[in-house]
Amino acid sequence: MKKILAILMCLLLISGCSGGKKSEDYYEPGINPAPSNYAPDYEKDGGYDTGEPGEEKLVYTGSVFLETKDYDKTSAELTDLTRQYKAVTQSTDESSGGSGRRTLYLVLRVPAEHFDDFLNALRNSSGSVQEISTNVDNITEAYNNNELEIAALNTQHARLLELLETASTLEDIILLEQRLSEVELRLTKLNQYKNHMDADVRYSTITLTLREVQTYSETSFVQRLGNAFSGSWSTFLDNTESFIVWLIYALPLIVILVILALVLRKPVTNLWRKRKNKKEPTKDTE
Repeated sequence: MKKILAILMCLLLISGCSGGKKSEDYYEPGINPAPSNYAPDYEKDGGYDTGEPGEEKLVYTGSVFLETKDYDKTSAELTDLTRQYKAVTQSTDESSGGSGRRTLYLVLRVPAEHFDDFLNALRNSSGSVQEISTNVDNITEAYNNNELEIAALNTQHARLLELLETASTLEDIILLEQRLSEVELRLTKLNQYKNHMDADVRYSTITLTLREVQTYSETSFVQRLGNAFSGSWSTFLDNTESFIVWLIYALPLIVILVILALVLRKPVTNLWRKRKNKKEPTKDTE
């Protein structure tokens, strides 16, 4: 029993020294969780392709705000770009404001090698890019600490299995199985961290907002001129549409008024002439 306890203490000490600071002290995978449909690629490839061992682990994120006057066209372009760059739509939300103008919110997971190309394609889309922000997090230290702790715990796990095979007392067996359970639970958690980090390195996260507008937000003198022209033309069209709608509603009344004007025109004219003739003074004959 004492021998088993001594070996366990040594294994715990080695594990603690090898692991150093825990990876979750540096990295929270819940921020950018990997979508469930990444799993087939992982199983097929035997693991995420995150570069050569020792390479820096970089996580790219971006935020894009687009405005568009042709919502259907721009949203269709976004769908095509998603397919072209093999991006995954992690979440989507579409809403409509009181004016009827629509807004689309997307969270996309884009392969890291296509991150810049995808952003450039958005700049060249039919929408007007109002804002683009990007960020890169270096998670190399957290990743390496996680790998070290996994390696130490795997060594400890193998040693515990060897000890369990040679254990002779019930107390030793219970103690070894308890420690095995703790090691396996910790390994499961660390491997989940590893999978999340691998996915975040391989797939960048882009948060995209597409808003339907009548005129683009003013960002430059040229664009202000364009907005002024576009706004005046849109106002003219809106007023024309309103007038046509009003005219249709008022058409029966207009027809009645025209008929009355035609019917009463001659009597009214004759009456006006008679009244005019009466008012004219008679000329005295010399």
